[in-house]
Amino acid sequence: MRRVAIVVLFVSFGVACAQGPVFEIPVLGHAFDAASGSIRPLTGVPGAAWLEAPLPAEEILRQAVVAPGREYALAPGADGLRVVRWSGRKIDAQPVEGSFPLPEQIVFSPSGDSAALLGAVQIQVWRGLPEAPALARSVVRGGAVDALAVADEGTAVALARGGAVVLHDSSGARTVAQLGRVSALAFARSGQDLAIADSERGQVWLAGAALPGEFQDPSALAFSADGRKLAVASQLLSSVVLVDLASRQASLASCECSVETLARVRGNAVFLLTGSAKGRPPLFDGDGAEPRIVLAGAAEEAK
Repeated sequence: MRRVAIVVLFVSFGVACAQGPVFEIPVLGHAFDAASGSIRPLTGVPGAAWLEAPLPAEEILRQAVVAPGREYALAPGADGLRVVRWSGRKIDAQPVEGSFPLPEQIVFSPSGDSAALLGAVQIQVWRGLPEAPALARSVVRGGAVDALAVADEGTAVALARGGAVVLHDSSGARTVAQLGRVSALAFARSGQDLAIADSERGQVWLAGAALPGEFQDPSALAFSADGRKLAVASQLLSSVVLVDLASRQASLASCECSVETLARVRGNAVFLLTGSAKGRPPLFDGDGAEPRIVLAGAAEEAK
């Protein structure tokens, strides 16, 4: 009898395991793959993240910029901008009537609900993305633009030309900073704070004051989702400095990789450091005890 009881318990346990919960791999974000002209999901967690197979689409995308932490991208074309949205493995695209064809640059607001399009003559600011895009404002470009940033809900747009930073909002246009050579701008989610990187002087400015320390060749800026940290990337040094805005303490992470941008994915201070899904894209993880840069894998590597 004892032997039968043991067998029954073993079989029952096996059935319970077989019918247990199925765990889904989390999606960290998405990236544009220029080689295939498609959007690829980035799944897993920092340190164990993978680029999955491209999402199926009816047409090849020549270019696309993915919104920070969102499931949509903006794809420019000769006939104007399109909003490319996806849910799971389904993807569709809708035109944005009145948008610039082939803008030089597309910049998202911190939450991804607005975007600025840099055209040859004007800068368009679109809000209500992705569901109901509406033109919030148009700003005269007025020459070369070295850096561009837009606030949530399209309430403000900032542009840099040389060392001058000009802010356009409901009050009009005004110069808010005159520095050396401005290389990057970033709004916080509140829209009240604007971070400014000066690559000539190796400084980062916030709320009218320079943050302590030296920032060599800053090329990109981004706030964490909660606005309490600021990431400062250097393309030349292949590094990211994470600044705690309360304590003003800074932590450095570097890699033997290409640091092109700071594209926020899911998490508080987690950023994809490239704008394209090529090779093994680097991820900056600022949510752990120590900031780090890790490389994501690609699904084809596991075959």
